[in-house]
Amino acid sequence: MGGEIIVYSPSDAIDRMIAGEDVTKNYKIRYVCISPDFQNKSFLDYIGSKGFKKIIVEYRNKEIYYVYDILTKNNEIIVIDRDEFDSEYDREYSNIDVALPYFNSF
Repeated sequence: MGGEIIVYSPSDAIDRMIAGEDVTKNYKIRYVCISPDFQNKSFLDYIGSKGFKKIIVEYRNKEIYYVYDILTKNNEIIVIDRDEFDSEYDREYSNIDVALPYFNSF
């Protein structure tokens, strides 16, 4: 999960959220990406219960990632193919001049 410059693991980010920390404010984390077969099912249950916007990334009709936008609490669920997700992510965030101002805006 992306921070300002540091990348945090989903376990670390979710642990901090469970402990009551504001990971968006304190660590500049916006997205938490976690696999549906993540070993700690209580983390999946916790993050899934928060009502965050959820992007389900599929490959060959199988769910491979869940991406939670922890700044958006609207219970929205979007299903997107991996290739389409990769293309959107690359277009929007691979340019450093676009990515840094965006992530520094919250």
